[in-house]
Formats: sequence, C-alpha cells, structure tokens
Amino acid sequence: MGYDRSMSPHDDADSARGSAASGADERARGELADSAHGWLRVQLAVVGFIGLCGALWANGELDGPAWLRWLAAALAALAFVLGSAAIFLVARVAYPVRGTALAAAPGDNARSRKSGQLRGGIALSLLALMLVVAATLTGWWPDSSGGGAIEVRDATGQAWCGQLGDAPTGTVRLDTADGPVTIPFERIALLREVDSC
Repeated sequence: MGYDRSMSPHDDADSARGSAASGADERARGELADSAHGWLRVQLAVVGFIGLCGALWANGELDGPAWLRWLAAALAALAFVLGSAAIFLVARVAYPVRGTALAAAPGDNARSRKSGQLRGGIALSLLALMLVVAATLTGWWPDSSGGGAIEVRDATGQAWCGQLGDAPTGTVRLDTADGPVTIPFERIALLREVDSC
C-alpha cells in the first residue's frame, strides 16, 4: 500500500468533514421523513373525519335556511380539497419519489424546501380541520320547523292552543284564535309545542 503524493493532508481533512456533514444530512433527512410519516397519519385521520361528517350529513336533514346548507357543503368540500392537498405535500416529504430528492448539490436548499412542504402540509391540515368544524357548527341552527304554537291542557282536560305571549309571574299567556288566555301554573297539566293549532 503506497502513499499517493497527489493527495495532501488537507484533502483527507476535507474528505472527513464531507463524510461527517453527509452523516448529519442523512440524520436530518431521516428525522424530517419520520416527522412527515407521523403527520401523514394525522392528515389521513382528518380527511377520514371530513368523510364521516359528510356521511352523517347525507343521512340527516339539516335545519336552517338554504344558504346555510350551501355554505356548509362548500366548507366541507373545501376542507376535503385542502386536506387532500396537505396529504400530497406531506407524502412527498415522507416518501420521496427519487432517492436523491433530499440530497442537494452545494448551495441548493432542497432540505429547507422539503421542510417548507412539511410545514405547508401541516398548516393546510389544520385549516381543513377548522373548515370542517365550521361546517359542522351550521347544524346547530335553531329548528324553525315548528310553528311555535303551544298547547296547554289543565287537569280537567280543557285545552288551549296559540302563541306564547308576555304573562305575569306564575302564569302562561297564550294568544289564541279566540283571544288571549292567561293560565296559572298550578292549573297546567300538560304544556307542549305543536306544529299548528
């Protein structure tokens, strides 16, 4: 084994520094990919939650005006699109297509680009989750299907039906078709909301 005179001691030091830097880059790439794998699972859960909410909405009738239902549908669709885009961004970091995707030439900032993609994907996931929560909140619109009519029965079986009105303490006032009626609480046996009188 001979000594190569074309190599200087500085070349050996540069080679050692290069392999140490390569090892540090490899560790950083592995940590970035591990983080991306974890976030990818979270994102899949978010998109699954969006799909579950859509399935639940499809089986139930939403209360509220038509514009609110359209807004809820638009928010849910936008949340699904953003969640899908987030999955794409994070999956590119977690599972790079090329083996050299993170191996950058000197001066190239591929690792910071991949880190930015991961941060962007996480931000899109959180935005998608906020949108689906906002879409879900529209389901709590007050139910206006009942006409607001109230039926009151006393212990003797006498019944009145009408709209609630302002009444003195300890009584219920109904505005009936025959005029206002005030009934003391002690006489009330049944009080319920009905669709119409």
